[in-house]
Amino acid sequence: MDQILEGARRCFIRRGFHAASTAEIAAEARVSVANIYQYFASKADLVLALVEQDLADDLALINELDAAASFSAGLDALITGFLSDPDMARSQALRLEIYAEGARDARIAEAMLAANGRLVAALANTLARAQATGELAADFDPQDVADAILGLADGVLACAALQPERMPEYAAMFGRQVRRLTMA
Repeated sequence: MDQILEGARRCFIRRGFHAASTAEIAAEARVSVANIYQYFASKADLVLALVEQDLADDLALINELDAAASFSAGLDALITGFLSDPDMARSQALRLEIYAEGARDARIAEAMLAANGRLVAALANTLARAQATGELAADFDPQDVADAILGLADGVLACAALQPERMPEYAAMFGRQVRRLTMA
């Protein structure tokens, strides 16, 4: 199934959700069209699976932030990771396409909102733990700030999808703004 999702991801990045055919996805994944339909009833179901896969990846990033020696060190490591990922802009272009599809498909919107809720909760827990140790300012609501940070991340990465050469600039700005939101 992962092979199919990666093939779909590559096709959707290259051709867009609506332009990519099931036959192209099958060829990219090196499976038969029938094999795709064994796991996914439609392209929308592929997108839903990609939303879940992206959620797992994003939760792993939050876990890395949480496991770091300090919030600041974890934030720096995340930013360095974004800067060193050559596929970040293309991946974000696909995420933008999924957002657009969510505006047209209620099932995708519901999945995206649920995923975002889980991300906000996970990041809010990380922020609250850092507040409890005194590393972060105590005068902010972790839930509100987590929501703001994730919105800022989406915006920054959307800009990077359009201008990947500016990713270092966007990453630095992101780090400054997160620190402003969280530090005393």
